[in-house]
Amino acid sequence: HLVGILEPSSGSVRLDGSELHDWVRSPDVPHIGYVPQDVMLLEGTVAENISRLAEVVPAAVVRAAELVGLHNTILGFPDGYNTLLGDGSFSLTGGQKQRLLIARALYGDPQYVVMDEPSSSLDAESEEALLTLVRILRANQVTLIYTTHRPNLVLASDKVLALEKGVQLQFGETSEIGAEVLAVMSGK
Repeated sequence: HLVGILEPSSGSVRLDGSELHDWVRSPDVPHIGYVPQDVMLLEGTVAENISRLAEVVPAAVVRAAELVGLHNTILGFPDGYNTLLGDGSFSLTGGQKQRLLIARALYGDPQYVVMDEPSSSLDAESEEALLTLVRILRANQVTLIYTTHRPNLVLASDKVLALEKGVQLQFGETSEIGAEVLAVMSGK
């Protein structure tokens, strides 16, 4: 529902006052960015994966890779941004795949980004790069929604919605309820 693929069975999901389901289909607005929980790379080059198999705009591809701290790593791949990915091709680590998915979500500078467990495959250094990215997106007024079990990411948010089995436990400003939510998350 948060990415507008499905219409809610009741209520509505709105962005800037418009139904999200309609908003994401409008050709007049920038696309959204989405990072799925399951790491799925596309058959193609690194650049094609970042550009979602659309027209590769080199400056936009590099910008997205830089935002997630992956640019220098990609330059070290056998063919850089032209390195082929997919079955039998160049193999990436779990963290590299995760950051590539995040770069794909950021391609074209969307103003609305949804990430499902974006830190699930990241090491400590990559998670720190993700926290920096969250701060950059917030500073650029990008609407960012993410699910996480990581305390650092919870505290990096403006607001927190704590769910248990799909039921809302708490919702509010992180500065007001963040410590309570972290205590619930840790089982205290």
